[in-house]
Amino acid sequence: MILSDLSKHCLRASTIANRLQTAADGYKASPGGGHCLSQAIGRRQSLPGQRRSANRPRADPNPGRDDRHASVANLIRTARHLIPLTRHPYRGEAVDCPACGGGERRAVASLDRGWKRLPTAMCATCGLLYTNPMPTDAELARFYREDYRFTYQGAIGKPWSRHVRKREREAVGRAVQMASLLAPGARVLDFGCGSGEFVSAMLARDFDAHGFEPGETYGSSAETRLGRRITVAGWSDVAYEAPFDLITAFQVIEHLRDPLQALRAMLGWLAPAGRLYLEVPNLAERPCKGIGWFHFAHVLGFNHWNLRLAAARVGLRPVSVIAPTQIVFERGEDPEAAELAAKGLALARADFLYTSPMRRYWQYRWGKLRGRRHAVSG
Repeated sequence: MILSDLSKHCLRASTIANRLQTAADGYKASPGGGHCLSQAIGRRQSLPGQRRSANRPRADPNPGRDDRHASVANLIRTARHLIPLTRHPYRGEAVDCPACGGGERRAVASLDRGWKRLPTAMCATCGLLYTNPMPTDAELARFYREDYRFTYQGAIGKPWSRHVRKREREAVGRAVQMASLLAPGARVLDFGCGSGEFVSAMLARDFDAHGFEPGETYGSSAETRLGRRITVAGWSDVAYEAPFDLITAFQVIEHLRDPLQALRAMLGWLAPAGRLYLEVPNLAERPCKGIGWFHFAHVLGFNHWNLRLAAARVGLRPVSVIAPTQIVFERGEDPEAAELAAKGLALARADFLYTSPMRRYWQYRWGKLRGRRHAVSG
């Protein structure tokens, strides 16, 4: 099973290596491309029988080579997100807990689900799990703009049709659920709308739906289909004049290094009696995946209690709990605010401190393997 797991991640690395080779071949075939590529990887190249003068400036054989340099550098950086047992390409910085602000933390893991080196800590106050050192705003912005969709879904230029079909099915169910919270024609904003399937599903139900998406690949696809209802930008770069009756964030908050600031921005766009729906992965889900929960895109790991704690700190209280980490909020004080941190910590300790995340991971994988075997034998 260990060899199988490593083989899977090595296959991912091989795939990106093949893509790099394809790009390299394309650069070599283009005018001046071979020179550009050789410089990008640090090799010198001279014409046969010609000596290079140290004092004579050399004419640029291709004015566009700087763009090619950047393209090769981007491909190499993307590849570094996939190669097992190496660090992700970021520097980051040490931060206090993004949910409660606590400064005390415990290291719980050094590897992620792709067997990449990624340090994960647990807040000793509320139990939030988070990447620490945390990627900077600029590092995360570049990752989501240029690398995220390719690294995790293999999407280049536009979403894969199978992902779009899956998201469309999910969006229909979500739209039915969210419509029950709204009056006819209400204004809806999808925070981090991906390729826009939920916005489309709400428009089909005659709601005034809008969305924004920082990723170029999916955001541009949504913008092409839905026009000015979609903004291709991050949450800190968008602004809305008219308030919204509902703001949704499906599997988004776990990607943000500063969730409280993002929640405050949502409150600024929300109508006085508006609702806010947050949905994140539940790290208290059973069976526990251990390091299988951790990867570079998810810089935060919530359970029910510390998700509510983050919301309570900006003045939100739960109205409806659809699932432990799928909650509808409104403005107001959470009646359990004083207990949220302790409950969040107790839940996280049981899964990530009392038993190591690596052991939990192998228990989870073994359970899946046994389940498959039983299904086959049955």
